[in-house]
Amino acid sequence: MSGEETILARRARLSQVPRACEACKVRKIRCDRSQPCGNCKAAGITCQQAHSTQQSDRPRQDNRISQLEEYVASLEARLAKVEVRLDKQPTQSTPASTDPPTSTPAVSKQDTSVSPAVSSEPSVYDVAQTPVGNLYEGSSSFISQFQQASEEIKQSAAAKTPEGQQSISESFNQLHSMLHDSSSRKPPPRGPTRSMPDITPLPASVVLKIIRTIKVNPTRFFPGHAMTDIKLIEHLCQKVYFPTEPVTLGHITSVNGIMRLLLREFIITEDPLSKEHDLEALKAQVERNFHLGLETFETVTVPSFENVIAITTAVLKIQNESRPVLARTLVNAGLSHCQMLGYHREITYQKDQSGFAEHKRRLFWTLYVCDKTNSLHLGNASRMQDFEVDAQYPSIPVDVAEKPWIELFHLVIRLAKIQGLIFDKLYSVAALQAPAIERRQWIDTLVADAHQWRYDLDRLDGSQVRFIKLLELSMVHWDIMYYTTLTTLLRAPAMPGVSTDMTSQCFQTARLALESHLRAFSGYDGVKLFTKADYIDWALHNSSFTPFVVIFLHSMAASSLDDVQLLEQVVDTFRHAREIHAGAERLYQICATFARLARRMVESRNTSVGMYDQNTDSLQVAGVSQDVPLIWPEAFVQPTGQGQQATSDSDVDAFLNDDMTSILADWINGQPPATEMFVMDFGE
Repeated sequence: MSGEETILARRARLSQVPRACEACKVRKIRCDRSQPCGNCKAAGITCQQAHSTQQSDRPRQDNRISQLEEYVASLEARLAKVEVRLDKQPTQSTPASTDPPTSTPAVSKQDTSVSPAVSSEPSVYDVAQTPVGNLYEGSSSFISQFQQASEEIKQSAAAKTPEGQQSISESFNQLHSMLHDSSSRKPPPRGPTRSMPDITPLPASVVLKIIRTIKVNPTRFFPGHAMTDIKLIEHLCQKVYFPTEPVTLGHITSVNGIMRLLLREFIITEDPLSKEHDLEALKAQVERNFHLGLETFETVTVPSFENVIAITTAVLKIQNESRPVLARTLVNAGLSHCQMLGYHREITYQKDQSGFAEHKRRLFWTLYVCDKTNSLHLGNASRMQDFEVDAQYPSIPVDVAEKPWIELFHLVIRLAKIQGLIFDKLYSVAALQAPAIERRQWIDTLVADAHQWRYDLDRLDGSQVRFIKLLELSMVHWDIMYYTTLTTLLRAPAMPGVSTDMTSQCFQTARLALESHLRAFSGYDGVKLFTKADYIDWALHNSSFTPFVVIFLHSMAASSLDDVQLLEQVVDTFRHAREIHAGAERLYQICATFARLARRMVESRNTSVGMYDQNTDSLQVAGVSQDVPLIWPEAFVQPTGQGQQATSDSDVDAFLNDDMTSILADWINGQPPATEMFVMDFGE
């Protein structure tokens, strides 16, 4: 047995035996395996040895080896980062910076010696540059027109010269491939100068507990929105905490934004998880990470699904912090991403194979609603125009516990469309120059649409909805939005700059808007999930000043003490608001001045504001111009009394001469509704 040849020896011996040349293989004849062989000499052809083909594969193998070497080097670099962090960890203490104490991972209350798993730290991953998604191009683009023309040419060629169809198709396919490659180029590799934010992630064990919790008890915040869908949350967390490929900054930022939302709810509801971990510290940590990700150039400039998630989550957060200017900036960035990715077109969803088409649809419509609301309240044109959009509304689920939330989402989108049309057709530069007949037709049409919207809202069946108390609370908010929007619509002058006519319907709607505000403010007493501070944040960003001005004018024209008392009650809520939120200070000062002036004029029986018809309860106010300025009665521009009262009256007089005159003049002339009211200190 010892003299027999082993398999390895046999393989080594045979590997030395020359192989038949390529020509003999093709001709299927015996080769003498010389160089060159006799058959090739006789045929007068080049003899190509088999090993030459194998030789051509060497560069590919060498390239593979170099790639493996680079990968090993990257692993060594990542390992070095981990070692450095672990060396520093025992000596870390409370950071000396002014940032929240979130630079060190939060640990369990039960075992302070446990540190987060190294594998759960995105900062030690190979964080890839965010790839640009498949960009959408409309029908007027070169690629779209090329595709349409190529189809027509291929059909024509197939009908006339069937034998040439294959060659023509191959040519067009080659052109299509070239255009596709050029239109979806990937960004260049990350250079050494690209800086990444120092993000310290949550421990993976904590994230797993959070996911298990929301699987059992779905989140109450933003039900029906894409960011709170368990499927999407699981997908993003798997990408970040258990990666099979390099993660992007968009993944990391979106996960931290969603975790902040969930942790905030756990803190408010006193979830059992708070007994195991310091949720406040965890929330501060992810909030810091979230801000670091948002502040990067990449998040707001590179269109991708993950960046849209991060921006939408940020918009919902900032809206509840009364920072409308920053919110509008982010809404514009998010909608720019959506437009480049084609989220506003239904054809994009028909071609989507990612499994997250519905989430993309909800993200787009969320940003759309914010855009239209901001457009009307801030007096600027919206970023996304309706003539560009044909995407369908989010699909309504069969589950009766979730169905009302999506139906409400549909209603919110419809109201946003009405708000967008109000600005476009009544308050934009072009609309202010339109004929009076055309403006009146738009007012009547939009009033009918608003009434139909309210009818559909009242028919919404939420008897079996999940979180029924939350739905009931939100209905008060939509009362405010409806009456405020309708007031803004009804007060729009048919002839801007000439006169403003306000009917009894406009006054009644404005009164209902202010009463809804009072009801909503008092409704937060005893509510555990939300506070009055949350409502003030929402009201400062989403409500309008228009109903207050309408009732202010009506109180003076009709000498109505009831209206004055209503104004003072609203001012009282703003007095509490400025104690809760610093951003409400200027709003309180302006509204308080309006209310004091209304009381002084009503008590003096001065009805010098416009022409009021008591029989029809209507008011006509002449337009304000340089020739016909807005002048206040002398009785109200001279300080009276002594001491504190004189000082108060002096402040009122200064306000009348400056801010109030400017606000009312623009307001009466039909300018975008009280844009000056939003030039407030919102901490931005």
